Amino acid sequence: MFLLGVKVDHDSAAAFLVILEKQLKNVRNFFVLRDARHLPAAACQEEMAAFYHDDIYTIRKRVFSQDRRPKKDVSARPALVMAAGEKDLPVINTLRDKGIPVEAIFTEECCPGPPPERAGIGKNHAVSEQAMVESLNQVLAQKRLDVKLETPSPFTPQLSELDRLLNASPQDRSGITAPPLLMAAAAPIWFKENVRYAAVYRTSATSVRKYK
Repeated sequence: MFLLGVKVDHDSAAAFLVILEKQLKNVRNFFVLRDARHLPAAACQEEMAAFYHDDIYTIRKRVFSQDRRPKKDVSARPALVMAAGEKDLPVINTLRDKGIPVEAIFTEECCPGPPPERAGIGKNHAVSEQAMVESLNQVLAQKRLDVKLETPSPFTPQLSELDRLLNASPQDRSGITAPPLLMAAAAPIWFKENVRYAAVYRTSATSVRKYK
């Protein structure tokens, strides 16, 4: 599946986005960073919506019912995961109102607000930046993250920093800082490493059954 990690730097009014491809191998998540983007913060919401609806990042997968109903192939759209703060709530809520799920990873210093009223549009998670960085650090140490850009993205030295961390020793990784691009990568990795996946088996437009 594909994931879009997002971090908005409100001081510079810039948004940082990373596209990750995740594969499951031997019951472990492996990630490939496919693209990294830098754009004005004002364009972030539109870019997130366009990514979610882009057929390039939609995959076909087989799902199974736990009550012996027939297996079926469904389209699985990408996951949007935002390293968020209070200032990001308008974008998150607007996308959710449009039916676009957003997983919002809030730092512990920021109140994430009430949970979404409807299921299936993403959740709010209260997580410290340190915890997200530690998840990134662990995946790097286990060589489960690779950088294979679809197109060159020399727009920021932060990407070079991530590439350096891939080849650093564990001692060097212990001092990872959290610039916006690294947080954009760390948020979806933390999410996939720590939040158990539960999807929906739909038998009709109005009937929904859970499967795992």
